[in-house]
This record gives sequence, structure tokens and C-alpha cells, in this order.
Amino acid sequence: MLTFCVYRFGASMRSVILTADKFEDMELFVPYFRLLDAGAHVDIAAPTRDDISGEHEYSITPDILISDVDPAQYDLLIIPGGFPDGAPAVVRSIPHTQFIARAFMTLNKPVAIDGNLVTSRWPADLAAFTSAMMTLVGA
Repeated sequence: MLTFCVYRFGASMRSVILTADKFEDMELFVPYFRLLDAGAHVDIAAPTRDDISGEHEYSITPDILISDVDPAQYDLLIIPGGFPDGAPAVVRSIPHTQFIARAFMTLNKPVAIDGNLVTSRWPADLAAFTSAMMTLVGA
């Protein structure tokens, strides 16, 4: 399941993607490239700075550690899905991830299309997901 929350969008919008090894490739790369195309700054955050790869072996090097993410510095949070015992389980187990998600909600950086939280069930939902994401961020 892919999830994102948004606070504001603009030329200086900063986004963070929280992930780990064995993420769902399309759920990371489709929003990542769509946001870059719209002019957003996007950081990939992971438990370590080692290269991580998706279920289909596409890899990426994280920009920042999840433990170093300051939610106040970001306007958009994306958490891609993946194997149940892969990226989602690892990311959920990191206490700072829970802090980041709570901070987005507390700082009125909406987390839900139940308000500003948008989720998807699987990669086949990516077209609807990215469309809703870009509508909510005003692009």
C-alpha cells in the first residue's frame, strides 16, 4: 500500500520518501519522478545510506537517514509499499518513522483522500494515486 500526506506545494516544496530494502519499485519511482518533473525537491530516506533495491531489483541510494529526517523541513511525506516483510515492516519498526507521521498530522501537514491522506492498494492504482497526489498539491 502506498501512502502520502501533503502540507503545501510550490517551487520550494520539499518531499521525503521513507523506505527501505525491498520496496515496491513503481510505488517509489512513479511518485518520485512525477514530483521531480513538477519541480519539487525529493529526498529518499532509509535506515542506512547503503543502496536499497525494490522487489524488481531497481535500486536507489538514499539521500538521508530516516533517523535524521526533520518533519518540519518537508511538505510532503510518501511511504511506498513493498513485500510485507520488506520495506513496509522495516519502516514501521523505526520509532522515528512514527514520530514523522505524527508530526505531519500534528503540524496540520495532512495525512489522508480522507482529507489529505491518499492511499493505494497496489501498483495498478498508481495512475489514480498520482493524479490525486498532484491535485492535492495543486499541480
